[in-house]
Amino acid sequence: MAQKLTIDGNTAAAHVAYAFSDVGAIYPITPSSPMAEACDEWSAQGRLNIFGQKMKMSESEFILNWLEECRTKAIDKPLIREGMTHYRNLIKILTHQMENEKNDLIKLIISVH
Repeated sequence: MAQKLTIDGNTAAAHVAYAFSDVGAIYPITPSSPMAEACDEWSAQGRLNIFGQKMKMSESEFILNWLEECRTKAIDKPLIREGMTHYRNLIKILTHQMENEKNDLIKLIISVH
């Protein structure tokens, strides 16, 4: 007989997402949902999806590094390079990583005047 569980919607969605996905991305933003944390935990425990694989989890730093590498390779393709730049900046804004850059810019402006 199948096991029955009473769970919240986020956990139910995480079970389905994990079962049918190869890769999951985690963005440390607020408010967060337990879906990413559940998938990350199951992957770390070695749980297999329907393809017989662990879900590969990707965090924002990995994605930012990849985008930076893509921007470097697209140096002669300005539209692609600028699209990558905007996507990178959006991820930095969502993950609260632009604060340091804004503070550095403010300090630079103040020091020049």
